[in-house]
Amino acid sequence: ELLLGGRDSSHYQGQLTYLNVTAAGALDGWKVKMDGVKVPSINKSFCDGCQVLLRNQDAFSYVKYPEAEKLNVALGAIIYRVSRHFDYFRFFCKDISSLPQVVVAIAGKEFVIGPERYVLKVTEPSGKTVCISSFVGVRYDMGYDWSLGTAFFETAYVEFNLEYNQVG
Repeated sequence: ELLLGGRDSSHYQGQLTYLNVTAAGALDGWKVKMDGVKVPSINKSFCDGCQVLLRNQDAFSYVKYPEAEKLNVALGAIIYRVSRHFDYFRFFCKDISSLPQVVVAIAGKEFVIGPERYVLKVTEPSGKTVCISSFVGVRYDMGYDWSLGTAFFETAYVEFNLEYNQVG
């Protein structure tokens, strides 16, 4: 749901926590500091204190390579497709329900992303369905460490406040 010019408190509990945007670019997204990402079931952490771009219009979360490879391997993925700029990873579709959760921490709050959110089922031109990770490796300087896409936005109520240059 998209609400312009306000918020709908029936969609969340408690108070929103606001972060000042470190660099705003409404066309590209909004940069904020992320506490980190972890995979609790295997005690692995990634991206402690890094810059993250919030992009609600993208199904993928873009992660600097080789950190994307480390995260995807920790989740149980294997390399799927490599291009000049991007690395994609895949899972065996039958394993989705047994994959670990990913926890994104921002402003001291934890947002749990389950495999039903970070695994995308894609039908190839041949008609075969493959399950790919929404955490894509990027092999060029993006100007930030991570971007969070749809998988994150499906777990949180997010308010972009252009007037105060904040994200809630």
